[in-house]
Amino acid sequence: MGDYMSEVGNGKEFKSNTLGENIKYIRKKANYTQEEFSEKLGITPQFLSSVERGMAGISINTAIKICQITECSPMLLFKNIIKANSIDDKYDLLNEKDKSVINKMIEYLLENK
Repeated sequence: MGDYMSEVGNGKEFKSNTLGENIKYIRKKANYTQEEFSEKLGITPQFLSSVERGMAGISINTAIKICQITECSPMLLFKNIIKANSIDDKYDLLNEKDKSVINKMIEYLLENK
């Protein structure tokens, strides 16, 4: 818990290497360069680079923008930071291939009741 609290800082922004890695993954998955993504977020490419390296934090507004722009789940943004408690949260963490497999399994189970 001490590690988490040191990363929260003043409560207005949150920074961590994990969050930075998640943002980089989400950005690349959405096929944005740092320049394109930072423009959409209203921040500089240098600041985005610092965030992705875990050197700077993001506000809740930036976190919301990331989810809106990329249509990603907040659970993906905070993967390995916040524990996925519900089955919906865990599903959101799957990649598209795995989601497709799960969807087919659900369809099969429903058709064969």
